[in-house]
Amino acid sequence: MIYLNNAASSWSKPPGVPEAIADWVSNNGAIPERTGHKMARSAGRIITDARTEMAHFLGLLDPDR
Repeated sequence: MIYLNNAASSWSKPPGVPEAIADWVSNNGAIPERTGHKMARSAGRIITDARTEMAHFLGLLDPDR
């Protein structure tokens, strides 16, 4: 298993991370896959997009693996 959660416990954060977190909390903050409301669906899309980009970056065919 590869554990890529370094940003959860490291300091300092790369540029843009604090702004992205503030944007998430201010404009979304919903928990995806728990409900079907607009903010939860938007959160799900953001997470899916991030997984897809990371899979592409790592050269993986399936972003869920």
